[in-house]
Amino acid sequence: GSQAGNTGQPANSIILNATGVAVNGSTANAFFVKPIRTDLTQTTPLYYNSTSGEIVVGTSSGGGVTGPTGPQGPTGASFNNNSTEVKIGLNAGIGQNSGSNSIAIGNGSALTQGNNSIAIGNGSAFTQGSNTIAIGYLANGNTGNTGSSTIAIGSNSGYFGQSYNAIAIGDSSGYFQQGTDAIAIGRAAGRNNQPANSIAIGSQAGNTGQPANSIILNATGVAVNGSTANAFFVKPIRADNGGVLPSGFFPMAYNPTTSEIIYWT
Repeated sequence: GSQAGNTGQPANSIILNATGVAVNGSTANAFFVKPIRTDLTQTTPLYYNSTSGEIVVGTSSGGGVTGPTGPQGPTGASFNNNSTEVKIGLNAGIGQNSGSNSIAIGNGSALTQGNNSIAIGNGSAFTQGSNTIAIGYLANGNTGNTGSSTIAIGSNSGYFGQSYNAIAIGDSSGYFQQGTDAIAIGRAAGRNNQPANSIAIGSQAGNTGQPANSIILNATGVAVNGSTANAFFVKPIRADNGGVLPSGFFPMAYNPTTSEIIYWT
């Protein structure tokens, strides 16, 4: 999060920060998170320090150590002792099908969540399959998400219809109907209708209508969508108009059976 571990983060620590101001942590081998929602109806063996943002495990049930009503105060982190779920935030993991061994952190995250899944961020994983990870504002945020074993990291990543085993990393990557086993890495990579088994890496690589079973590498900063299925696209490539092969360069060839690219001298 913004300014998480801004200065002097302790060794082997985890910091989740959505406050907009620095949370640095104070102790090694620890977990720090801010903010955390108050729920006065819960009892718990977890204790939360609202000053440092640290959650620690106690030996008896109770609430936070710094709440205005004492040890049972409203800063106590909450979970159900008979459950394997963690829910932090307004309406987090509230669906009837909230999965076991799941984590939902953020306002409205994981309204319907599969088993062994993680949803972190406001509105993340509206409908989340099993064994999935959604991190970021509205990551997997629409009802059309049913795939399992998916990864969506970044605002609006994998937003609608992310299919099984697909990976979307970056703002709006894999945004709409990302295909099975597809990979999109970079802002708006594979944004619309990325086909199954396709790979798009770089900002706006395969932004719209990437061909089936294709690979696109893009470092131009503008969209490169490709035009032919079962093909490899890369941009930029340097041009040399000298008329002869420059010193140190060699001709290349491709073997369609082995998929190997070679050069010869």
